Amino acid sequence: MVLWDTIQAFILAHPLGFHLSVIGVCLILLAQASSLTVMGISNYAKKLGLSDYLIGLLVVALAASVPEFLASLSGVALESPDVVFGTIFGSNIIGITLILGAFAIIGKNVPVDEKVFEKTKWDIVILTSLPFVLMFDGLLGKIDGVVLLISFAAYAIVLWRREGESGKMKKNVKFKSLYKDAALFISNLIIVLICSFFLVNSSLNIASILSLSPFLVAIVILGIGSQVPDLFLGLQAMKKGHDGVAVGDLIGSMITKSLLFLGIFGFSSLAFDRANVIFLGILTVGTLVLLFNFIQKGSLTRENGFYLIGIYAIFMLIQVLFF
Repeated sequence: MVLWDTIQAFILAHPLGFHLSVIGVCLILLAQASSLTVMGISNYAKKLGLSDYLIGLLVVALAASVPEFLASLSGVALESPDVVFGTIFGSNIIGITLILGAFAIIGKNVPVDEKVFEKTKWDIVILTSLPFVLMFDGLLGKIDGVVLLISFAAYAIVLWRREGESGKMKKNVKFKSLYKDAALFISNLIIVLICSFFLVNSSLNIASILSLSPFLVAIVILGIGSQVPDLFLGLQAMKKGHDGVAVGDLIGSMITKSLLFLGIFGFSSLAFDRANVIFLGILTVGTLVLLFNFIQKGSLTRENGFYLIGIYAIFMLIQVLFF
């Protein structure tokens, strides 16, 4: 009872410090739980004989995007569309600028199989552009959601068929300790769910205390926080020589969030600033085209990394000054 009274007194006296502490704890737990969840799924994918390309672009991308989905879902529950769009669009831009830039700088010269992306790069650009085109009126509605979900299903089917045609997939794979792994997956997923809710709630409180836009706070806290698993997983993959997983994960996560997640949230009919939709669309698609131009050379260099981080700095500056 005395401890609870002390905590309540601290919250009342230092609300900003309390919510920052909550965010710090949630980010640590989120990173750990998300990493364990993703590693478990990717290990099973490898047992099936899936390539680094598909594991990164679809399997890991889906699992690693769970924090963004749950954070956005909390935003819908708390009736804050800015949190939804700030989390998804913000994390997308952060992934292909700040995180990939960090990979390129740390790795100095990250090899990328350009032939793999050559077949799908324009498909990826078009699919990433789709939600911005549908939201040109400033509204993400039910029809938009249906279009996005159909597009994601078509994208996943095409990827899976291409993988099957390569002849690498194994048949009759026997999995051991399935129940143990399933229990571990579910427990980590519950941790991610709880952390995501408190992360969003504290972020909204900080926005209110500092009189900041919930969208801006979502970009900084939720956008960066949700990319922590991708950062750790990418670095681990690079150490093991699986650079395709690191790059594929970030690009795949962007498509997953742009199509699957926004498709689901479209049924809630969410409104967003039209001018910011146009700005985010131009920046996201332009950066993606630039990234594929870098990849054409067969690797991401340290110089490329600085360019990508520079784009993120410009993005944040424009958001603060104009939006």
